[in-house]
Amino acid sequence: MKFVKLAKIIVIAAVLFAAIIPAFADTTASLTLSGIVAKSASISVVAAPGASNLSLTSTPSSPVTVATVTEICNSTSGYTVTVASANSGNLKGAISGNTDAVAYTLYQNGSAVTLSSSAATMLTASSKTTGTSQTLTINYAGNSSLAADTYSDTLTFTIAAL
Repeated sequence: MKFVKLAKIIVIAAVLFAAIIPAFADTTASLTLSGIVAKSASISVVAAPGASNLSLTSTPSSPVTVATVTEICNSTSGYTVTVASANSGNLKGAISGNTDAVAYTLYQNGSAVTLSSSAATMLTASSKTTGTSQTLTINYAGNSSLAADTYSDTLTFTIAAL
């Protein structure tokens, strides 16, 4: 009989305890969701049709459109675009021994850009962009006494998120 009485007390205590626990439970709870988006930037250059067929023996009447540069960057602080010229702003001949060259000036949306073999800042933007385009033009003095050759320069553009 003592065992039955003890069992009843244990059952009653368990029922009371089970009833008390929900009374102490929180009535609200929260969950924080978060994600990370890394800074990213990309640049593309699309040559204009005349960029690889410049008439170097005569001076153009206006700057020649040579390319469109498109920048994409997700940094709210902005980005920079730099440009480096393999020949420091000169179109040079491909034939060994040809010392002729045609100096040119590069313009980005009408503003002159200083070219050298090291990267020079072409543009600094203070906000993100989903596709800003820049028109590149060049101007040069034609020279009818150039040696027969293919004259070129390579421009390298780099974008960096700030």
